[in-house]
Amino acid sequence: MIENNVTTQTTQQQTLSDMSLGLDVFTRQAWLFSMDDMSEYLQERAGHPMGLSQVQAAYMGAARLNWLLTSTRATLSGLFTSEDISMLLNCFQGEAFFPHQIETMAEALCDDQGVEVGEVAHSHVAPLVAKLLALVPAQRLALADLLEQTWYVGLNQQQVAPAAFLKSLGINLADD
Repeated sequence: MIENNVTTQTTQQQTLSDMSLGLDVFTRQAWLFSMDDMSEYLQERAGHPMGLSQVQAAYMGAARLNWLLTSTRATLSGLFTSEDISMLLNCFQGEAFFPHQIETMAEALCDDQGVEVGEVAHSHVAPLVAKLLALVPAQRLALADLLEQTWYVGLNQQQVAPAAFLKSLGINLADD
């Protein structure tokens, strides 16, 4: 049974890896860095007495994620200024976030802005770093999703300003 489980996991990892072929570099990187989380989620939810296939479990997960993002998105309204969003979009331009990256957004912002960890308190990024660190995990996830949507849909597809795009999603900026 253990050997069978290892074979299934290896096959699943190869299938997930193959699915990343053809994606742009940032999206592929996020996909590859997320594969362990994908596998864990699918293994925990597919094939047990609930009766879901891996595809059905993935769609159920997508539905739950959509509910979480939609529910949490409103809690971000009024938290960030247009300058905050501009700095975040500059830092994460074109990124597709993977789980660990969502957890370390404040550190990535400091790196992008050339601010050392010990110098944050007296830097220009201190207020934004404080906001990022105060977010609960669901809010960080919703923020990462909003940044992706703003970059790929708002700026690149619809060609609208970030503030206008965020407003269309029900997010008001603090300086609106």
